[in-house]
Amino acid sequence: MVSVLGLPLTPVEQLFPDFDGSVILVDTQPGRTNNALPSEITPLAVVDHHPDWGNNEGVRFVDLRESYGATSTLLTEYLQHAELRMDARVATALFYGISSETQHLGRETMPADIVASQFLYPYVNKRLLGSIETPRLRRGYFAIIAQAVHNAVLYDDVIIATLDSPLYPDAVAEIADFLLRLETAQWAACLAPYEGFLYVSLRTEDPNATAGQLLASILPAGNAGGHGMVAGGRMKISSRRWRNAANHIAGEFLKSLGKERVRPRPLVSSRRMVRPRGRYV
Repeated sequence: MVSVLGLPLTPVEQLFPDFDGSVILVDTQPGRTNNALPSEITPLAVVDHHPDWGNNEGVRFVDLRESYGATSTLLTEYLQHAELRMDARVATALFYGISSETQHLGRETMPADIVASQFLYPYVNKRLLGSIETPRLRRGYFAIIAQAVHNAVLYDDVIIATLDSPLYPDAVAEIADFLLRLETAQWAACLAPYEGFLYVSLRTEDPNATAGQLLASILPAGNAGGHGMVAGGRMKISSRRWRNAANHIAGEFLKSLGKERVRPRPLVSSRRMVRPRGRYV
């Protein structure tokens, strides 16, 4: 999305500690591990659709709407109420934000998300949206898919996979979404190390689940978050110990679902793998 829309973003590490302007946190909150805001800085505003994690003291403007499916919905409402002229790139970004977060309005969707999507759609650049939703993929991406399928293990209706070397941290969430598409899966988890952290993503088909609370109960305090059907987090870990940590987290995850005694089965056995022979023209 950043590449297709040409968004002028600056890594936050390049701004601090000399930045003296106002900070607005969007889709995150102070003290959470998914943002790099220094602890000594209090943001001017926090806009989020995650639960209140209790670290917003001193923030002048706080808008938390846990019932919303996407923070992009809140931002769309701000633009509507301000009656600002809608820019095509902004509309495309917000529409994609709602669509990706709710899986095309099919997951944890509220009426406000639908209304915001309907409002944005006429302003969306459909060509750019298509390029964002179905991007050209590097060869390494397919290697990640192959690795996830090879490493995936089934515990009844729970599927868990690890990645040895993801190209980027969001690949962990993408693989969890991908694995949940297995027709018998009710829960999916993916774990992988990346630059000194162990990343964890949970997904579920159960609309009554509390995935965010479940993962928060497993990872160290302040290292996980999410909603009922979606959760993610990370914890600091050495590169040599990530497998032990991943096994422990997976074990606690299975225990919380009552699956700790289930016999594991590989998703795809090596005997069923189809390997190419010869060359194809």
